[in-house]
Amino acid sequence: MRKCRCFFLLVCLLTASYLAAQVKYEREFRIKKSQFPEQSHLFIKNELNGARKIRFYKEIDSAKRSYEAKFKKDRLFYGFEFDENGLLKDIEILVKEIDIPEDSYSAISTYLDKEFKKYKIRKIQQQYSVKAFGTPKNTLEMAFQ
Repeated sequence: MRKCRCFFLLVCLLTASYLAAQVKYEREFRIKKSQFPEQSHLFIKNELNGARKIRFYKEIDSAKRSYEAKFKKDRLFYGFEFDENGLLKDIEILVKEIDIPEDSYSAISTYLDKEFKKYKIRKIQQQYSVKAFGTPKNTLEMAFQ
């Protein structure tokens, strides 16, 4: 009986630690322009023309830290994400439902309806990763086309 209790307790502890390890805590907060990495700030200054409402953020999660510059350009909302060293990681564009092709959006809706009883889409982003396009310049060209 004692072995059974110990085994049950061990299984409960391992399950709890596994479930707790799956949680990803993220926190994003606004920072001053002076707290933003200098290399990233120079990149934004050189590459952006016509950007308005530029805001700077620092994002902390359980594994890493990153910086993000959010702005509005040509009636679209963009976000440039940089790593701690000031190198561009990705570009995100906030899109609306009508910007997505109808067949793609219906496939997404069908999947969500099938998998979940209730859901709400809060934000849709189009993401351009530097890893996918090789260089920051190529990534910028694809994002701004």
